[in-house]
Amino acid sequence: MKTSRDFYALLNQSNELGDNRKYIQETTSMMESLLLTRKKPRNALVLGAGRMDDLSIDFFLREFDQVIFTDIDGPSMDKALETYQNVDGVFKRELDYLGLDQHHFFEDFDLLFTLEEETSRIKNFLEEKLEKILHYKFSEEFTQTFDFVYLSPIYTQLLYRQVEQTLQGLVLEGLKEETKDYVLRMLLQRMINLIDHFNSQVVNLLIKDGLVFVVSYVVLIGDDRFSKRIIETIESNEEMDTLYDVYQKTYGYGLGDYGLYSMEQRIKPVRSRWFLWHQSKHQTYAVNFYAFEKI
Repeated sequence: MKTSRDFYALLNQSNELGDNRKYIQETTSMMESLLLTRKKPRNALVLGAGRMDDLSIDFFLREFDQVIFTDIDGPSMDKALETYQNVDGVFKRELDYLGLDQHHFFEDFDLLFTLEEETSRIKNFLEEKLEKILHYKFSEEFTQTFDFVYLSPIYTQLLYRQVEQTLQGLVLEGLKEETKDYVLRMLLQRMINLIDHFNSQVVNLLIKDGLVFVVSYVVLIGDDRFSKRIIETIESNEEMDTLYDVYQKTYGYGLGDYGLYSMEQRIKPVRSRWFLWHQSKHQTYAVNFYAFEKI
């Protein structure tokens, strides 16, 4: 069974880089405009840094005395920061935000084969694992708080995708589709608690009056008529909000949507914009880029 570090390293390596120059320019401009209204912040924390192909490292070095880049995939960060190794104030920390490997979350998933006929035992099996995650606090890895936190598109990556791929592998070995679907339905319901727990820790790492910038991808762009409308209206926040209301009524709330809603229950939203983000050469998302302030 691959560790979570292995899983996300492979995920990062498998995607060909997209052209995010316009996206980086737009998001950086939004962050700079809000920073202009306050005294120079001392430090920044980046969560989910990954390959850093969707953010400006130079922006962080220009605006902050100290920047800590974090991700579960250390090698990807190493590569991105290759030319910044001797720059003062730049730090990297390999961090598992859920403690998955520490708690051996995926270690005994093979037990699902023996539990298939007993949904109550499957539920207990997963509940015990999730309970450990909900008691794990990645924020305790830090001895300081931050003026500024940048949160990459992470909500859909926290756990669900890895569980989904792990179960799909077990299906190929003979696990029933019904068992896989039951586990995923149960996990999707509990992702609410997990995202709430994660967001609470993010807010706890922020000083009073500090800023959090959250990127949440919510719509995958395709060749359909709705995607073409998004591309046509992406520059208008008002039109995009109206268009997205229609999308939510049709397809419901996603994990990215809930991540923003959850953050809004904990901290004050101050600005939001819609952008197109190229996750890779072959996948583009409409993302909601939110700024929050801790009052």
